[in-house]
Amino acid sequence: KIYQRREDPVATIDLILGYADRQQRINPAEASRAFREAAEIALHGSNDALKATELYQRALQSNPLNMDAAEELNALLESQGDFQKQASFLQELYATLPARRCDPGYLALICYRLGDLWNQRFMQPEAALECFRRALEHDRNMLAAMFEARLIHLSAGDFLNAAEFYRMEIKAETDRERKAR
Repeated sequence: KIYQRREDPVATIDLILGYADRQQRINPAEASRAFREAAEIALHGSNDALKATELYQRALQSNPLNMDAAEELNALLESQGDFQKQASFLQELYATLPARRCDPGYLALICYRLGDLWNQRFMQPEAALECFRRALEHDRNMLAAMFEARLIHLSAGDFLNAAEFYRMEIKAETDRERKAR
């Protein structure tokens, strides 16, 4: 906090990294939190996206369940327009999390984001469909995944599968005003 008041982000990062390194063996979750804090300072205090990326990755190596670090790294990669790195990151994160008993809703969100990348950025609807299906395996009521899958089927002229996803959407919709009858 003293370094932050002096507006010395580099010294603050160094101080936090020393703490994080000491915590690494004792309390990996605390080390992860500290690495994330250092990443935020690197990004917002020093405007150093490269250093922030490295520190977010260290946070996730210490604790793959640090969802805040994962979300911030994902947003950083997206803001940089590096969609290939973003897809690689999300795929690695997805591969790491199930073994750690992660929240199924978060796994569904990761799959959905991957599907969106495959569909919108890489123009590969078949890969996107696979991701949306995986999202629905983790959260069978994820309306966004159903909707996107339905649109892909419609654009491919596959009306039978599009209708199936539409039926799934109707069944999963909880808002009475939006629910089709």
